[in-house]
Amino acid sequence: MKTNFLILFIFLGIGMFAQNSDFKYSKSINQFGFDLYEKVANENKNILFSPFSISSALTMTYCGAKVQTKKVMAEVLYLPDSLDVVLDSYSEFSRSLQSSFITENITLHSANSLWGEKSYPFNKEYIKMVDTKFNAPFKLVSYINETQKCKEEINKWVEEKTESKIKNLIPDGVLSGNTRLVLTNAIYFYGGWIKAFNKESTHEAPFYLSETDSTQVDFMYSKTQLPYFENELFKAVEIPYKGKAASLYLFIPKNISGFNNLEKTLDYKTFSKWDNQMKESMVELNVPKFDFESEFEMSEVLSAMGMKIAFTNNANFTQMSTRDDLKIDKVIHKAKIGIDEEGTEAAAATAVIMVRKSSVSKEFDNVEFKADRPFMFVLMENQNKSILFMGKVVKP
Repeated sequence: MKTNFLILFIFLGIGMFAQNSDFKYSKSINQFGFDLYEKVANENKNILFSPFSISSALTMTYCGAKVQTKKVMAEVLYLPDSLDVVLDSYSEFSRSLQSSFITENITLHSANSLWGEKSYPFNKEYIKMVDTKFNAPFKLVSYINETQKCKEEINKWVEEKTESKIKNLIPDGVLSGNTRLVLTNAIYFYGGWIKAFNKESTHEAPFYLSETDSTQVDFMYSKTQLPYFENELFKAVEIPYKGKAASLYLFIPKNISGFNNLEKTLDYKTFSKWDNQMKESMVELNVPKFDFESEFEMSEVLSAMGMKIAFTNNANFTQMSTRDDLKIDKVIHKAKIGIDEEGTEAAAATAVIMVRKSSVSKEFDNVEFKADRPFMFVLMENQNKSILFMGKVVKP
């Protein structure tokens, strides 16, 4: 009997090890990203966020969690139960991401940083862990005595790391003398198209807000060979950036009134399936120029996704400190994107605010892809197939 139990234990252990060893951080980003899109994109307005940035900030927070708090955060973020696997996978992913963009063609900056109250007893092991695995320096500040100065210092750091695209990430009134830790991630991306649009071909044309309403916008035009997919309801195209280290994916419904159906259909599994089914085609491409930003306070959204305990007095972040008195107060996110004939510039930043508990050349098919109606987009780096930005445009 003991032998049987031993065999079962070894079998389960091998199975768990295999499951964890197969974990890829890029996949967890993408799965989390599509789940989050479903929650934040329910309004009829342009939406942009960075699954990469939000996931990075929350993963650093997850690494300070224990028991039930750790469990629910892992479920929402699609992380395995092994902290070592998460740490090694993130570290490997980060190195791979940076190496894939060592090129003149694409600029990518990503940075992490932690800002801890200097009078609070943080665990040295946690500080060392985030510094080593997330390349996240731990900076001591005084929320108790210099709240305004702390806000200005963090916002300045974000602005510098995003090439001045994300300003005032943390607004007035968010930090207080009760704040103990702010975990931040910032990302900046610029990529020129592998084949720039001819500015002389840019033209004004209607963008259909609905079957009965439209607005005139500037459309970029080209006819070029691109990966393309379509079925009876939707069309998808991949537009690579120079060097092919990243691509912009666009998704439109064939029917002007079909955007809601597209949003319901396009989850991570469907995206992966369509991506694999794309084939090179000669595409007549019409894409509107657009430039906008989005801002979120995500505590309610993340709670609804299953992370509620992390925002309550039942939270357990004792991996960060021996004191069991920390909880997440707010998760703030800002993102900005601009697309024109030359390429794409995008930036985002996330701050997780933690406080003390209460109190606290061959023949190609000829096809047309005209994004003249609400559409979704995904900006993906191609080595790890991880989503850096995603969103929708309902009015350019």
